Amino acid sequence: MWSYQKKLQYPINIKKKDLKMAKNIITQLGGANGELGASLRYLNQRYSMPDNKGRALLTDIGTEELAHAEMISAMVYQLTKGATLKEMKEAGIVEVLVDNEIAVQNLTKMAHQKQYECKSEKISDDEFKVVITVGKKEEQELLPVSETRQEETVCIPDGRKKKKVVVLRSGKMGEGNDELGAVLMKGFIYALT
Repeated sequence: MWSYQKKLQYPINIKKKDLKMAKNIITQLGGANGELGASLRYLNQRYSMPDNKGRALLTDIGTEELAHAEMISAMVYQLTKGATLKEMKEAGIVEVLVDNEIAVQNLTKMAHQKQYECKSEKISDDEFKVVITVGKKEEQELLPVSETRQEETVCIPDGRKKKKVVVLRSGKMGEGNDELGAVLMKGFIYALT
């Protein structure tokens, strides 16, 4: 149990708008090595600790990481406060820097699902740039909802997992509500591809 005080661990008081700095700082919030990921790892690892002292230590560390996430969010908010969309685009704020290929795949899936243009570039072994152009693709490509086709089942091999096969014995997950089970299975298969 926590006792939460509605104030930052260290005060953040940025007066000058700086979109490029915000772009760099926000990478520390999310991603595999960001503050959110770190806090969740510590808070989840505490359940596997054999004693109360270890659990308490990981709870304290995870809570500290959450405080860091709050501070980073406050910095990004203050650095972008009052920025126009044009300023954000000029600053490259619609670019996302990630540190692994899975994040690139997830961003690309999300962009395509929302019918946004998406391009990615490998900068180094552990740095990728993903640029998502917010706005619909060419209007003539889109069909009204009533005319859309059923989703086509596609199986694309995942380059990360060599020589692995996933066998499913059912079209649904769990027992009980078949409709929910089918939705859960669809989400599971989507996550695998």
